[in-house]
Amino acid sequence: MSSYIPKALRDEVTLKKGGICGICKKPIVFGQEFDVDHIYPETKGGRTVFDNLHCAHCTCNKKKVKR
Repeated sequence: MSSYIPKALRDEVTLKKGGICGICKKPIVFGQEFDVDHIYPETKGGRTVFDNLHCAHCTCNKKKVKR
């Protein structure tokens, strides 16, 4: 779905932004699967940097892709 996001950057996003889904804004419950993904897509010029990444429930992220 998205390009490679370095582990250190994924960990930082998870630690600092991992409590809330960046799409539906609902909590991500401990043990629930989630993705770390781009807010502004790379295909549109988005960069793989902390400010352009968020955590999202897998189901929310899949719905986003279908739009």
